[in-house]
Amino acid sequence: MYGSEEGKVMSIKDFTEDELNIVYSSFIFRGMSKIEISAALSRCAVLQFCRDEIIRDETSFEKSLGIVVSGRCRAMNRCGNKTVLLNCFSCGGVFGAASLFDDGAGRYASVIIADTDCTVLFFGQADAEKMICENSAFALNYVKFLSSKIRFLNGKISGFTSKNAADKLLEYLKSLPDGCGEGVELKSEYAEIAEILGIGRASLYRAFDKLCGEGIIVKKGKKIIFREEVLND
Repeated sequence: MYGSEEGKVMSIKDFTEDELNIVYSSFIFRGMSKIEISAALSRCAVLQFCRDEIIRDETSFEKSLGIVVSGRCRAMNRCGNKTVLLNCFSCGGVFGAASLFDDGAGRYASVIIADTDCTVLFFGQADAEKMICENSAFALNYVKFLSSKIRFLNGKISGFTSKNAADKLLEYLKSLPDGCGEGVELKSEYAEIAEILGIGRASLYRAFDKLCGEGIIVKKGKKIIFREEVLND
């Protein structure tokens, strides 16, 4: 079964035009036509979840990619008695790649919880495997996605071991999708970023001020542009 038992099953036919466009514009389908995407989605499961409902946990899951169509959810990791916020997923966000083809422990990497009421489309392992074999654009997008996840996790490790808030923030920013290019777009609120980094909001603001003041980054609203040599570190 996809998701938790409380998830309400719905159909892609119930999607609004805006929701369909979110799916069509997902980076995992970049370079594919709407006809190709629609054919790939024909067997997908769609579930609605209520706020604070568990979408995935360590042992209860199906191997699938989850695409957030509406609302928002977050990935948490339980370390003993402590729960750590790993990432947040808004509309168009994708989760589940780490376990899609995992034949090892058979455990989900984290707990996915609905931050708000949300709708998630689940792209199953068999369909993903078929697409990888038959569609080079999908295969390349999937590899790029895994590469960005490796970069993100490396950034998380560097952040956890960094001595100060500015270093943690810089590693986090560089780990975001497209962080190896000109810049990144912040999609998480400051409170969420602070929680991910394990620092207070005041420390986060000071870290932004420090990075901007030293010319390491340029902040234009939600857009963060890196100094060129920073990307070569």
